[in-house]
Amino acid sequence: MLKTFPKALGLVLLTTALSSCGLFSSDKELPTGTRRPIVTADMHEDPLVQKPLGENQVPQAVNTKNWEQTGMSATHQGFNFAARQNLKKVWEKSFGDGADKRNALLTTPIVANNKVFVQDARGYVTAFQLNNGEKLWTSKLKSELSSENDASLNGIGLAAHNGKILAATGFGTLFALDENTGDILWKYNAKTPLRSAPTVCANRAYLRTLDNMLIAISLEDGTLSWRYNISAEDTVWAGAAVPACSAEKNMLVAGFSNGDIQAFNAGIGYPLWTVPLLDGSSASFSSDINAIQAPAVIDENLVYASGAEITAGIDPRTGESKWIKKIGSLNMPLVVGNYMFLITATHQIAALEKSVGLLVWLKDIPQDEDTPLEEIYYTGPLMVNANLLVASSKGDVYAFSAQDGELLYQIELDDGVAASPIIANGYVIFITNDADIVVYH
Repeated sequence: MLKTFPKALGLVLLTTALSSCGLFSSDKELPTGTRRPIVTADMHEDPLVQKPLGENQVPQAVNTKNWEQTGMSATHQGFNFAARQNLKKVWEKSFGDGADKRNALLTTPIVANNKVFVQDARGYVTAFQLNNGEKLWTSKLKSELSSENDASLNGIGLAAHNGKILAATGFGTLFALDENTGDILWKYNAKTPLRSAPTVCANRAYLRTLDNMLIAISLEDGTLSWRYNISAEDTVWAGAAVPACSAEKNMLVAGFSNGDIQAFNAGIGYPLWTVPLLDGSSASFSSDINAIQAPAVIDENLVYASGAEITAGIDPRTGESKWIKKIGSLNMPLVVGNYMFLITATHQIAALEKSVGLLVWLKDIPQDEDTPLEEIYYTGPLMVNANLLVASSKGDVYAFSAQDGELLYQIELDDGVAASPIIANGYVIFITNDADIVVYH
């Protein structure tokens, strides 16, 4: 998942304009599907309800054996996950190079078949046994061009599918590895840096590239199924919002650095609709302001998407915004039951009624007074036992009640958390900036 980093880490400056390429020829205007503008006049500040969720409004906790991609599933729909009430650390291991002045650690861990997989800042992938941390293998992924191996942001993201571990890299190659050995099964070279973890859906992997290209790769043999590119921005964030996909709806939803959310036919890549997630009163020409950093969520009736300043519930059939809330977020919304929970761009945690966007409760996340707000980022939320886990780049993990937002307890890790926490088989997994995997049970 894309996060805000200090500008020295998080921004890659493009010195030349990038031309359109791929499915549509560069001498034609690229289709965008139906464009649905955000009507800023319709945005309003609802009175804060500040009431707890109703009785039995948090769904029953469920167990998940695997967490095979960012957001657990391709749609990014959330759940209330089950774990032991009193979580305790059971193991911690280093897995390679962490974040530094040149590299960011971007990759969310994944779990498949009782193994947890992580990717360090160099792009190396390591597998551990989930229950005890036994190291199983490390695959030292490298570019065929030696000059590219020294590039920054080489570890981009992972996904699992039918015995394969998909690893995206900053030097432009998507690798498919054998889950049990780490051996390379196939690889696809996009010839441009990849900037999002793979989304696995309908036997394809969908990824974003540095130059705003969306590509679909066959999971069988690593061949290109289709690609689509919008006009490039002058500045691109270190990472990109992971696309959301519904095989049932045959729909892919991706956010871009110009502030647009676009829906595509997942099979052929044709655009269906476009919604700009910008508050027109303060839109900026800089993509570090406009860029969509929060992955969208495809629910049964709506697509939920956040920009830096607004969040919207969008009709998946038409692209019409059913509701708009002037609350920005840099993180994937957590949609569970009848509610949406999100970390706001102003360092608060909020609960909204998902069908109409009504703000139910809003709570401040505790702040480190010695650290400027712009130097702190948060990951999550993850719902465990009806509590919302939010982790910070300072190493603090907060547990808020989903019912009313009250802070219940806090865990302190030895280093800042680099990626959103995940859970599988009751094990809650954190990745720290210095490339440690920390597992609680």
